[in-house]
Amino acid sequence: MKTMKHLLAALALFALAFTAHAQDPRYVFAGQGTAISTTNAHYIVPVGTGDPVITFLDATGDTSPSVLRFRTSGTPTVLSSATAASPGTNLVCVGTGYAANDIIILQHRAADTYERLVVSTASSSNITTTAAITTAAAIGDIVWLTTSAGISSGVTNTAGVQRYSAGGIFSAGRGKPILVNLTGTNTPALNSVGGYYLQR
Repeated sequence: MKTMKHLLAALALFALAFTAHAQDPRYVFAGQGTAISTTNAHYIVPVGTGDPVITFLDATGDTSPSVLRFRTSGTPTVLSSATAASPGTNLVCVGTGYAANDIIILQHRAADTYERLVVSTASSSNITTTAAITTAAAIGDIVWLTTSAGISSGVTNTAGVQRYSAGGIFSAGRGKPILVNLTGTNTPALNSVGGYYLQR
């Protein structure tokens, strides 16, 4: 019965999120994680109208424990030049403070879509990523540097993890995205993540 309530809550969030348009204010979010490789999956909580609060999470890991990590975002950096999608690894921005292996979020402002990227090299004027961006970047798009802020281990495919808390599983400051990252050794999956934006 409890599992059914969790699933119904997640479906309700999905319905609300999918009927909203990108240009409309966001009050809820819900979605399925994206597989980066056979060892990594992620979900990015988009920027909304309040403090993002994750209330539902369904994850599947490996036969050995996977690691679920929540990453918050710092001060944004605005792109000063457009970048093509392919090869498109060079993001031009002024005053960057990034280093190799930093995990960043690229926010495409026009469509309000997001990409998880890893820094290869960086200077005071540009960021080079380890993989090409999937969508062309425009002037005014935003780069967010993420920092680990919470961790949970022991996610396995025999039990998985399904959590629901009306009070919130994880929250962060308003106006910034959250990166939910699941790592393992054999196709870990973020099956669904959902929540709302706390209005103050």
